[in-house]
Formats: sequence, C-alpha cells, structure tokens
Amino acid sequence: MLTEVLKIQPKLDNNDLNQMERQLGSRFSRIAKGFGRGLKMASMAALGAAVLDKLINPLQEVKAAIDRTLGKADDIVTNSKQFNTTTENLLKLRSLANVRGITNENLDQLLTKFQGSVAAAAANPNDPANSSVRNYVGEKDTAVAFYNFITQLQNMDKNQQLLIQTQVFGEKQVLKMAEFLQDVGFKESAASLAGINFAQVAKATEKNAELNDKMTANRTVNELRDMVNKSKVIGPGTIENVNRSEIANLNRENARIGRSAQAFTAEENIAQLTDKVEELTNNIITQLPILMDGLKGIVSLLQKSVEGWQMIFNLLKGSPLVRGVKNLFGGGNDE
Repeated sequence: MLTEVLKIQPKLDNNDLNQMERQLGSRFSRIAKGFGRGLKMASMAALGAAVLDKLINPLQEVKAAIDRTLGKADDIVTNSKQFNTTTENLLKLRSLANVRGITNENLDQLLTKFQGSVAAAAANPNDPANSSVRNYVGEKDTAVAFYNFITQLQNMDKNQQLLIQTQVFGEKQVLKMAEFLQDVGFKESAASLAGINFAQVAKATEKNAELNDKMTANRTVNELRDMVNKSKVIGPGTIENVNRSEIANLNRENARIGRSAQAFTAEENIAQLTDKVEELTNNIITQLPILMDGLKGIVSLLQKSVEGWQMIFNLLKGSPLVRGVKNLFGGGNDE
C-alpha cells in the first residue's frame, strides 16, 4: 500500500502550468474585450442617434442659417437708413467696433445717442450742453460724423474724454466707448480688416436684405392664406376631438402623479443600481492587470510546489528506509 502511495507522481508539469496560465490569461482577456465592446456599442448607439436626428431633420440647420444670414443683412440695411448712412459705411463702422469687442447692439446705442445729441444741437445751437457735437450738425451721414467725433476724442486727454462722453452718451455708456478710444486712429482695427472688400460685402448685404424682405412678405401672405384654409378644416368636431385628447392627457397625467411615489422609488433604485454597475465595471477594468499579476503568482507558486513534491518523492524513493519498508511488504524492486 505504501509503495503504491510512493509511486504517485504529481500530474502538473511545466507544460500544464504554462497551459493553465495561457487559459486564465485568455479568459480575462475575453472579459476585458467584452467590456470594451460594450462601451464601444454604447458610443456607437449615441452616435447613431445623432446621425438619425440629422437624417430626420436634414433642412433645419439650413433653414436656420438662411434666416440668420438674411436677418443680419436686413438689420444692417435697415439701421443704415435709420442713421442716414450707406450700408458700406455702417459695415465699416460695425467691423471696427467688432474688432475692438464692441457688439452691434452697443454700437447702435452709441450711434442713437450721438444722433440725438446732434439733433439737439441743431435745434438749440447755443445750448452749452450741445457744444461738443455742434460741429457735426451739418454732417448728414451719422456714421461718418460719429467716426470723426471718435477720432477727435482719441486725441484728447482722459479728463476731456470723460467729460464729453458723459455729456453726449451718458455715464452708463462711458465704458462701452473705452475700446474705441484706446485704438488711436483705428490703426490696429483697420490693419485687421485690410483684406476686406467692403464694397463687395455691402452689395451682398443689400441683396440678402432684399431676399429677406421677400421671404418675410411670403411668410406673411402664407399665414394669411393659411388662416382661411385652417378655417375650412377646423370645425366643431375638431374642437371636440381636441377636447377629448386634452382630457385623456390630463387623466394620464393625474394617474402618473398618483403613481409618482412608486416611480420616484423605482428611479432611485435604478440610479443606485446604475451607480453600482458602473462602480463594478470600473473596478473590474482597473483591477484586471492586478488580477493577471496575481494569477501569474499563483501559477508560479503551483510550479514551485510541484517541483518541491518531486524532490521529496525522489529523496524518499532512494532512501534506505523506504527500500526496507518495500522489502518488508514484498514490494520488490521498482526499477
């Protein structure tokens, strides 16, 4: 019996251990790839939803771009007429302002203030409050007059600038003028705009403004005609259907409110579950390298254990004590 026990040899050799390590590594690699595919599929699903939205509404951005462009052109042309200037001059003045960080809205406010002060000076030339703009009464083009007024201010000291700005524009507008006054002669701003053909831009702007007027007129006519057409298809039955639909929606809303406690609880549970799944996923992904290193260590220990048992068996097998026991039980020679 003892001789049979002593004949038992470990079944794990180096090839088996290497194969075990490869199998374990392959399994964990498959797990990691599975998580990677899941994350990739989620990303692709989100991207697909965005692409689908673009396919369903392919003209929405185009229409918005058309409205935005034509509306901007119409604003410039309309305001140029309001300030008794040309489209090109207002474009130049707006561009100089924009380069310095002044918005079109702020510039229009400054122009309006300046135009009002010039009008007051024309009505009351002897009023000291209008003295700073009295020289611009004869200038019909408000944009040109404003430009010349600003360049004059740029050459004054800070105290004079502040006094005149407060007189013409009011205290609240002083800071808006600061960017204008710091670019003496508009040299920096003009250099930034040196490559722009403002005559060409003005021509395109006026063309777009005309198209905007036509589009606005078309929409006005369409809405008027649609009012007549809608009256032909909307009747008492339509109103009754709408009423039933609204009642049904209110009932569904009330039912949802009645179930809100359960819904909120479910939402909270789902949120907690989502957090736990996310945490587990992150832990698995971050721990994979550590697990792989640990598995390699385990395999190494098994290998060393097998080698140790082999040495013990070999020592016992060749010892006189074992040979005596084997002879005692009639084991004979194992060679």
